[in-house]
Amino acid sequence: MTGGLEALQLCPDLRMLHAHDNRLTGGLEPLRSCTALNELFLSNNHLVASEEDKAHFEEQCELSCI
Repeated sequence: MTGGLEALQLCPDLRMLHAHDNRLTGGLEPLRSCTALNELFLSNNHLVASEEDKAHFEEQCELSCI
């Protein structure tokens, strides 16, 4: 997959996102509206995660690999 995560802003009930080993770009801000998210795997992409985003998703998600 390529591109950003903006389309996921419309998925507040998203619980798991396993999108590692792709060509995703941009930041993690669009995922903040996914309040049910509890598994997040985004390693090996071209995403830029701020320290604030990392802390937010480590707290929100049981499993997180950014």
